[in-house]
Amino acid sequence: MVALVMAVALTQASPGTSIGQVLAVVGTIYLVVLLVEPPVRYSANRYAITPEALLHDRGVTHRTMRAIPWESVSACQVDTPWAHRMLGLHRVTVSQADGEEARVVIRGVRAPVVDAVQRRLTGADGTRTPQAPSSPATGAPHASRTLIHRAGRGELAVMSLAHGQAVVLGLALVMSVWEFADQFGLLGVVGVLVGDVPIVVRGTVGAALALAGGVVATLVRYHDFRIERLADGTLVSSYGLFARRERRFEAAAVRGLIVHRNPVELAVGRARLGVLTRDSEARMSGNMVIPSAPLATVEAVALAHFGHLAQPFAGLDEQLPRRAAGLGALIVAPAAMLGYAAFAQGLRIWVVLATVVAAWLLTEGVVRLMSTEFAWDGDRDLVHITTRSTHFRRTSLRRHAVHAIGSTAWRSVPDRRWLAWLGAYAGQPRRYIALRPNDRDIRAITQALTTYPSHTRETHR
Repeated sequence: MVALVMAVALTQASPGTSIGQVLAVVGTIYLVVLLVEPPVRYSANRYAITPEALLHDRGVTHRTMRAIPWESVSACQVDTPWAHRMLGLHRVTVSQADGEEARVVIRGVRAPVVDAVQRRLTGADGTRTPQAPSSPATGAPHASRTLIHRAGRGELAVMSLAHGQAVVLGLALVMSVWEFADQFGLLGVVGVLVGDVPIVVRGTVGAALALAGGVVATLVRYHDFRIERLADGTLVSSYGLFARRERRFEAAAVRGLIVHRNPVELAVGRARLGVLTRDSEARMSGNMVIPSAPLATVEAVALAHFGHLAQPFAGLDEQLPRRAAGLGALIVAPAAMLGYAAFAQGLRIWVVLATVVAAWLLTEGVVRLMSTEFAWDGDRDLVHITTRSTHFRRTSLRRHAVHAIGSTAWRSVPDRRWLAWLGAYAGQPRRYIALRPNDRDIRAITQALTTYPSHTRETHR
């Protein structure tokens, strides 16, 4: 896109120059940058592994050195993109917290360097036994690892459909194929072949091919997904066919646990499990422990390895599907009625669609806030945020991750709060809001937080 804009600008400035000539020059410059940038970046970044810290020295004319103590590292992730895999190389990301300044990426290193980093991390606090070298490139289980869960192809296919990834990836694949056919003039040939086929059949076949492509893409991305436990209790997740990714979950860095079930997962009895760590970002791809599995499997892993954060799943599979269906109908009904009214008035189609989307978003947001509850677990110093709407989501946070609580009430009835919010930090600032909260839970959370760090306070108006 940038090259195209530059080409148009240059042709306007120089009438005798064609777009093709400008694109050729821009493409040559871009190719030179692609070839020169990796060795320059490699020579400008130097790393050293010491018993105390990971040293990072970067820069050509202006050098900057950072030292990351091993005990301050909250996460270590090993990625093996397909190009690295062909050369037996890996990319190691060592994080202290969220943000580029608290993260060091070591690119293009071989397995002995990966093993050296992981050994320093597993023995950083002096209480754990350093592990034997692992095999991130092949994904093969090592003798020092215990397999906890492994997702087969059938389970990954169900996960793809349950998450909607089959639809998203399938549409992207269809659009890519369509663009490819258009570039090479193949759309005319396709039109001749399917010209006599009814539109319904063409749409059905296209949708089926898109879903199949999405499922295949998910199988490739999450190939051989497995959860393993090291001898010191650390969990390790790894997956990927062409690009392999390995992530370790240190118990000390975990600040919260998330159990999520969307409407499809509620219907088929599945759930996903994720964690919030000091390096968590808004997305959960790096902190997803189990992308989707039967409810019993997720409960077993959560209670066995995150027992200090997890709650028993009793009751999660009884009333939730019916409740989600009822709330879904409640959300859809106003949007459908307003859309029908707008259509009956003869408004334009884009106005009708905008009305439907606005009504749906507003109703869904209100229902979600009214279905959110806060609860205090005094036995384990946890705050639970639970949402039971068209989906189920329970976030369990350690007390030190929550830094503020606020509530709003009518002046005439100050003890009847109609809105409450929690402020937390788990990799990045997060805020949770609930309408019509339980007064007893708000008071319990407020009392627990105000007796912990002195800076935590409740704002009440």
